[in-house]
Amino acid sequence: MKDLAKRVHVGIRRAELQDVESLSQLTSELCVSWSDMFASPEIFSYLAEDDEPFGVVSVAAASDSRLDNAGEVLVWYLHPKFRQVGLGRKLLVHGLSVLKRRDFEIARIWIPETADDASKVLYGLHFIQEEIKPLGDMNLLLFNRNLYDFF
Repeated sequence: MKDLAKRVHVGIRRAELQDVESLSQLTSELCVSWSDMFASPEIFSYLAEDDEPFGVVSVAAASDSRLDNAGEVLVWYLHPKFRQVGLGRKLLVHGLSVLKRRDFEIARIWIPETADDASKVLYGLHFIQEEIKPLGDMNLLLFNRNLYDFF
């Protein structure tokens, strides 16, 4: 599987309105309205692609209005066949770089507690788990990272 990362030409580019259909297919298991995402000029979405998109990260100001210095990763998704070779980390780092360039001091992300691979990436990038929120029959975990020393 590690050879996949070497063979795949990974490009990360800003997602555009004409990508809505590809993004909808890629993230069909998520409840994301890409049309709504593109309608907001304050949400920044980026695609990882080779011949076609296989990953996406979307970032914006944190939804908690009390946190004016926090940015949030709204969507971080990588097609399963591209996981565990460092591409999800690369995509997330791109999103964090966007938050840092937009002068946010903190990055936040919610993930399901069952997302073990994602939590390993977050811990590896020095995120700290801050909160647990029950959601139906599972929990969501909130991770925060100070962006002061990110790059």
